[in-house]
Amino acid sequence: MSYTDPSGFFFDKLWKAIKPFIGAIAAVVVSIYCQVCGATIWNAAMTGAAIGAGSAAINGGNILKGALIGAFSGATFQQIGANFNGAEGSGFFAEGGLGHIAAHGITGGVTSVLQGGKFGHGFLSAGLTKALNINNIVGTAAKDAGLRVAMAAVVGGTISKLTGGKFTNGAITAAFAQAFNGEQQAKKAESLRETPEQRKLREAGDVEGYYKARAAAGDSYAARALMVVQDLCSSVDACIMSLANFGLKGTALINGVKIDMQDVRLQLMNKHAEFVEGDNLGVPGLLNPRQIAEYHHQVFNGLGLPSSTFGGTPLTGTLWEADVWDPIWCKGCDTQ
Repeated sequence: MSYTDPSGFFFDKLWKAIKPFIGAIAAVVVSIYCQVCGATIWNAAMTGAAIGAGSAAINGGNILKGALIGAFSGATFQQIGANFNGAEGSGFFAEGGLGHIAAHGITGGVTSVLQGGKFGHGFLSAGLTKALNINNIVGTAAKDAGLRVAMAAVVGGTISKLTGGKFTNGAITAAFAQAFNGEQQAKKAESLRETPEQRKLREAGDVEGYYKARAAAGDSYAARALMVVQDLCSSVDACIMSLANFGLKGTALINGVKIDMQDVRLQLMNKHAEFVEGDNLGVPGLLNPRQIAEYHHQVFNGLGLPSSTFGGTPLTGTLWEADVWDPIWCKGCDTQ
């Protein structure tokens, strides 16, 4: 009889313990079963409103207030993710940079005030949780979406509690941040890994097809490499990139090195894939200027050509020079 609970007392206690975290739990469920819920600002706002209203109703709070706070948090975190990104941002707007962390902190602070807490508690909880980067800790695999949101909730709640705030407020805000921001970045990170289709194109030696597929997936340098391979002066950027072919042939001639352009392109494509597979900086699979320069140097040096053969390091042939010219040849490359 000691193992039975006819009065339901145990379940009453369990429900009371769970109720405050309904918002965070709902965010976990959304991250697993609703992949489009955070895809746009409107999706995020409506999903956030539904979670906020439901959580308020269950906990006896103001449903309208809960919906508004949820909509604000969902929409704001979604937009932070859309604007602070490694593919298009730089400097203040770099993904994972101080600006990105500060934006999370400010949103967390405002949300905390709306929840009846203090700005500082929410700022530290949301900001530090973002700085820890749950995606890097857990990984970006789709199957781990729920785990990432749950871990973010625990981390955010713990930080909030340690800094004098409420665990529940920090947990819910952190769960929203991961569900509507971190998960979109996780999907992006996964999309920049080499896909089976891309691997087949590479193994078949289809350089142009490979770079087209990579560019379509969001690999910004692949789009530039495609211009080099196509060698067409169809735009200003294409004209600039096509000069790489002229420079390579000229440098090879000066150095007395015979090269096969198709062989060089195959080597560069395979090196690009190798570096993409091993990249865990910033957005995994999106290379930064130095990484791109490094694999070009490896290929050219292997052919008996100087590192300065690479158009991104034409003066010194050093990796640091790649950062100097990257606005010209590496727009949208990773910034970390």
